Amino acid sequence: MTTAAAPNLDQKLAAVLKGLSAPKDLPPPIGAEDRAKRRERLALILAERGADALFVEPGATLRYLCGLEWRPSERLFGVAVLRDGGFVVVAPAFERDVLERALPQDAVAICWDEHEYGYTRFASELDRMGIRTMLMDPQVRLLLAERIGSTFEGSTKSGADAVRELRQCKDANELAIMRAAQNLTKTAIARVAEHTEPGMTAAQVGQLMHAAQRHLGLTDTWDLTLVGPGAADPHGHTDDTVIGAGDLLLCDTGGQLHGYHSDCTRTWVVGGEPSDEIVKAWDTVYAAQEAALGALRVGEPCGGVDRAARKVIEDAGYGRGYAAFSHRLGHGIGIEIHEPPYCDGGSEAKLKPGMCFSNEPGIYLRGKFGLRIEDIVAVGESGPEVMGERQKGPGGPF
Repeated sequence: MTTAAAPNLDQKLAAVLKGLSAPKDLPPPIGAEDRAKRRERLALILAERGADALFVEPGATLRYLCGLEWRPSERLFGVAVLRDGGFVVVAPAFERDVLERALPQDAVAICWDEHEYGYTRFASELDRMGIRTMLMDPQVRLLLAERIGSTFEGSTKSGADAVRELRQCKDANELAIMRAAQNLTKTAIARVAEHTEPGMTAAQVGQLMHAAQRHLGLTDTWDLTLVGPGAADPHGHTDDTVIGAGDLLLCDTGGQLHGYHSDCTRTWVVGGEPSDEIVKAWDTVYAAQEAALGALRVGEPCGGVDRAARKVIEDAGYGRGYAAFSHRLGHGIGIEIHEPPYCDGGSEAKLKPGMCFSNEPGIYLRGKFGLRIEDIVAVGESGPEVMGERQKGPGGPF
């Protein structure tokens, strides 16, 4: 390994951002009409399960159905989305003014004072409205679920399957946002890679990744940049490790556009030529990605996608099971960066059009290097769609 003088980060930042701007033709955010259609689908899902409502706390499903951002706390706040499309909202009384500005005018609001806690009044209103069976969003915290269940005269059940069915298949508007988000992240990776050189630290590369993505219009950006042996831990920590000439650099990064996540990993050699060992590992990971794409077919189980990719890595001599490829192939992605269903070897969930996953096989060799390639793919009737440009070799990210 050779050393180089540390570059000036301010100069690097200026060079990365020069001429970089958000496209003018970005898709619009999800609107009220889209959310109304989601609630109509929820009504059908509830009817199929013999349920009258779905209770949600602040979080992904509340945003998905109502577009409502709220901060969870120890106080009871939540929304029962009813089968007829209505809302019953329970919230602390001191939040009333903010709540009224955020909710539809026809929502039933139960505002409780601090000594009341809200559970009994909420349960009484549900009973008055004839709500007998209420599903609970899987992200509802136990402290709320238990107290609601103990005061509500009807029954509460897990809504995990219902929520998965509701959110797992993305519509055309969601797919457009996700494509744009992924392309923005890939644009940022390409630009930062042009200005990455020996002497920089992993943390500095991460700073540039954040800046480039934000400059392009993404929010809530994140980055994991690892160097050489440090990347053998798939979820390592970005630090001040200096990049040497010929080092392998792994960058896993993303952000949000209109509340939808991007997620992309690229691994390439900086300031040198890849060794034969790295070329073999990269070619194997790419072949595993290809095998996964071949298995992403409507009606097939999610677990088969993982198994197809893992077999390629095993057949290349990197050990069986999780020896070198130590994690699942991929995760669902949308308004959460990790959401069901998952492409792990045990999943029997059937692939459906509109499902979106990360396709991220990797090889991790302790004391040597870690190598991962990750793209987001959407399941289509005629086959999978890879969102954005794929990597072509270990000499660069694209």
